[in-house]
Amino acid sequence: MHISYPNARDRERARLLGVPPGNQIEIHGVEERWAWLGSLHHLVDWTSGCIAVTNSEIEETYQLVPLGIPVDIRGDPIATARPDGRGAEHGGNLP
Repeated sequence: MHISYPNARDRERARLLGVPPGNQIEIHGVEERWAWLGSLHHLVDWTSGCIAVTNSEIEETYQLVPLGIPVDIRGDPIATARPDGRGAEHGGNLP
């Protein structure tokens, strides 16, 4: 599920902080080869700013969430982007 991030406010805030705002943020499951990990995947920051859930959770989400529904992401992907820029192409790293 693609998220419409960054918006104009996010881009301006990133500009003022001197960091890239990121892009291509998604809510997604894990690659099939790693699906056996289940919820253990959250122990490692591997998404480059995306929001990862288990494959069964993303399937349930697809069924319940209509296209175009607003998504409110709590946390601050701009403030938590790594100083070395790693992950910045996709929005930094969420806490």
